[in-house]
Amino acid sequence: MAEKVEAGQAVELRKKHGLHIVDIALIGLFVALMTVGGKIRINLGPIPFTTQFFFSSVGGMVLGAKRGVVVQLVYLAMGLVGLPVFADGGGFGYIFHLTFGYIVGFVAAALVCGLVSDRLFARKGNMRFWQAFLAALSGLLLLYLVGTVYFLAVKSFYLGEASSVGNALMACVVPFMWTDILWCICVALAAPRIRKAVGRML
Repeated sequence: MAEKVEAGQAVELRKKHGLHIVDIALIGLFVALMTVGGKIRINLGPIPFTTQFFFSSVGGMVLGAKRGVVVQLVYLAMGLVGLPVFADGGGFGYIFHLTFGYIVGFVAAALVCGLVSDRLFARKGNMRFWQAFLAALSGLLLLYLVGTVYFLAVKSFYLGEASSVGNALMACVVPFMWTDILWCICVALAAPRIRKAVGRML
């Protein structure tokens, strides 16, 4: 009983004073996973296949919207200041890469997954498979939208190359659809269980 009271008091203190050492550790862990996920890649045309969507979605669902977004913003900032955490290195010039829109999109995916997870765990203390799958799928569609629009913008305005929406979809979406749906299933299987397990620390 005393341990439960202490845990509850710790959670209340963290709500009042912001990030706690446990938060920092978990955020650091997922930043590392995002970095590793970017280095594990298979080149499929201009957009490489990586495992980063999985880690961004799981991070959002497990850590919640606030911490999940912080993970992605820290990862983004580290890359832009020059640390080689992105798939092809780092540096401010990375904003002109065709794939940079996906890095921005990971923030949106983590936010969507985190908001759904926060709401369901606050109301019901759990998250069903289909709910987690739909949350991950929503994050994926938003990721595709941001990534494809950015791809078109860089192609047209920076590289000066004409590209249609159809060609952009063939480069940014079609090659990844089925594997990304499998990732959504993996997220839905793993994330709710992990959040339930670590929920007392959050």
